[in-house]
Amino acid sequence: MIKAMRGFKPNTLQKKTVVITGASEGVGASCARLFAASGAHLVLAARGKEKLHKIVSELSQLTEAVGYAMDVCDLSACDELLAVAKKRFGHIHVLINNAGSHDRGPFDTIDPRNIAHMVDVNIRAPIYLTSAAMPYLTESEGGAVVMVGSLAGMGPLSGASVYSGTKSGLRTFTFALREELMNTNIRCAIVSPGPIDTGFIMKRLDLVDDIVFSQAMSTADGVAAAVKDLVEGDKAEIAIPSLGGLLALFGASFPVLRRLLRPLFSALGRKNKRRYLKRHRSFESGE
Repeated sequence: MIKAMRGFKPNTLQKKTVVITGASEGVGASCARLFAASGAHLVLAARGKEKLHKIVSELSQLTEAVGYAMDVCDLSACDELLAVAKKRFGHIHVLINNAGSHDRGPFDTIDPRNIAHMVDVNIRAPIYLTSAAMPYLTESEGGAVVMVGSLAGMGPLSGASVYSGTKSGLRTFTFALREELMNTNIRCAIVSPGPIDTGFIMKRLDLVDDIVFSQAMSTADGVAAAVKDLVEGDKAEIAIPSLGGLLALFGASFPVLRRLLRPLFSALGRKNKRRYLKRHRSFESGE
């Protein structure tokens, strides 16, 4: 059982330094906007310089924001990111490990180099960044680390074995580290969303397994709100939707039942997927 830990009080993020990876779009950008509205100082990291510059320019109207173009697979760049945050704002209070990678398809069809990249982005990088951030968080006399996981990390998802495995590992690491930090002022938590209505999934909708869409589609803003709740609250995890989290845990605990129920959930997902595809194509065509 994961014990409760007290987070930042609501409305006390003013001038706290928040570092966010994968911050140029999707969940990362929504997190940046939400924390900017709370008056936090932002250090935003992403690979795409143009999109990163755009969101930094946007949020600089609300708060102090710095962009750092980088690849989280580059460990030296991870060190430099934290050094930039420290130099600019003096402290680091919150780290949001949001950057993620997902190459879809059966395991034996995925290029081994792409598998290595998923492992690097989804679990190696957040663990490294969390470790590197610890001295800064300790120096700030308290802080929070929030991981952006997935329902695929709460229960095995065939057709996404590497992604599921890395997110499961990230979830276990989060819970274990949370226990280690129980008597400190540093908190660690994870948000585990199902499919999110962002380019991360919508651009390759045809390749996504039908069963994924048996859960309601989340929004980037909804996931960002959960991230902020974890920073400010006591929870170890927020699953989105909550029913999806319960089903994922149930399926992981009872694999025979999971296999028996898979056709039912796949049929439901197929129906929802057709609806999402129709809406996405209408949006792209401007109808």
